[in-house]
Amino acid sequence: MSNPEEEFKQVMLHRYSEEVPKAIHHSSTRVIKMIHEHGALDTVRRLMQQYPNHDSEGYEELWKHGRLDLSLEALMLDEHFAALFKKEELEWARKGLADYKYAPTGYASRSPVVREKRHAAGRKQKPMADYAAVFRNAWRMLLRWRDDNRFAPENEEAVQCFLYFAIVSALKDARFVKPKPTTDKPQKLQFHEGKLDVGNMHFPDFIVGEAREVVAELKFVRFQGRTRSNVFADCKRDISKMKQHHPKSRRFFVLYDMHPKFVFLDTHQLEELKALDPECELLLYPEEISTSPAKARARAAIKTMKDRGDDFHELGKRNAAKAVMGKK
Repeated sequence: MSNPEEEFKQVMLHRYSEEVPKAIHHSSTRVIKMIHEHGALDTVRRLMQQYPNHDSEGYEELWKHGRLDLSLEALMLDEHFAALFKKEELEWARKGLADYKYAPTGYASRSPVVREKRHAAGRKQKPMADYAAVFRNAWRMLLRWRDDNRFAPENEEAVQCFLYFAIVSALKDARFVKPKPTTDKPQKLQFHEGKLDVGNMHFPDFIVGEAREVVAELKFVRFQGRTRSNVFADCKRDISKMKQHHPKSRRFFVLYDMHPKFVFLDTHQLEELKALDPECELLLYPEEISTSPAKARARAAIKTMKDRGDDFHELGKRNAAKAVMGKK
C-alpha cells in the first residue's frame, strides 16, 4: 500500500478491532467508530485532546497487561508512520510511553505474527522494574477510578488495598510489594503501658522493590474526632521519619482527603511539607488545596502571641480549668 495515511488507517482499524480485544479483552468500538467518521489522523488528534495525560481506560489496560506495544502511542512512533505527525504530537507519544517506562523500538511491526514473536522474546528478558514509576502509575489509576465513581474509599485500608492491587497487577509479581510491613526483628517490639513501643523504628505503609526502592506513607483524612492541627502534625512526622529511616529510597507521601473539592492543606502548609523533604513526592487527592483565610489568621495570631512571650502551656491549663468550671 503506497499511501502511508491510508495504510495507517487500516493498521489502526486492525489494531483496535482485532489485536487489542484479543490481547486484553477490552472493547474499542468507540475508537473504531471515530476512525470511520473522522479518519485515522483526525481521530488521533481528538484522542490527544481528550487524554493529554494518557489516562484512558484502554491505555491503563494495555499497561496492566504489559502490552503498550499495541498502544496508539507506539504506532505513532513507528518509523513508517512518524512522518504523518507533527513534532509536538510525536513528543506527546514519547512522553506517554516514557511515563510508563516503555521504550518504543521505532518500528512497530504491521505484522501481528512478527510483533507477537518480538513480544514473546521480550518477555524472556524481563527488564528491571522502575518501582517509583509503577507506584506513581498505580496512584493515577486510583484517581481515574475515583473520578469514574468506580472507587470510593472510606478508610486508609481501602486506599492501601487498591494501590496494592494496581502495583501487583503492573509488576505481575507480589514478592516485593509489602503493605504495612512489620519489623524483621519482632523480638525488639515491646509493650509499654498497654501500647506497642516501637522506639526509634519506622514501619512505612508501603515498601516496594527487592532493595526497598520505594517507601510510602498514607494519610486518610476524615476529621472525625481529630483536629486539623493533629493531622498536619502526623503528616510532618511521617515525612520526617521516611527521610530519616529510608534516605536511599524513593519516598512518597499519599494524602487522601474525603473533602469533595480540596485537601485540608493550604499553600503555607504544603510548602512546609515539601521543605521537610524536597525529595519526597507528594500525591494528593483532591489535587486542589484549601484557600480558607482562617488558617492564615490563626498563624498570624499564634505569631503575635509568641512575639508577646505568651506561655502556651499555661494558657492551655487556664483554658482547661475554665472549661471544667463551666460544666459545674
